[in-house]
Amino acid sequence: MNQVFTPAELAAKGFSRSDVQRMMKKTETRVNSYAKQYAQNGFKCSESFQRSWDIECAKWDHLKTTLAAWH
Repeated sequence: MNQVFTPAELAAKGFSRSDVQRMMKKTETRVNSYAKQYAQNGFKCSESFQRSWDIECAKWDHLKTTLAAWH
């Protein structure tokens, strides 16, 4: 399970808000790539493909929650 850190905890680990935003953007790019491949494959995919896609979506959700805690 992922843990959402507070801004102070992230700063103590050496992460800034822009670092988290950068990670989120990279993850979003990978999620979009999976969606594009899925559409190109006729809306079909293997279990491993689905698992990898789900992992990237979970990372994106986690980073979104982390950024929301920054406010």
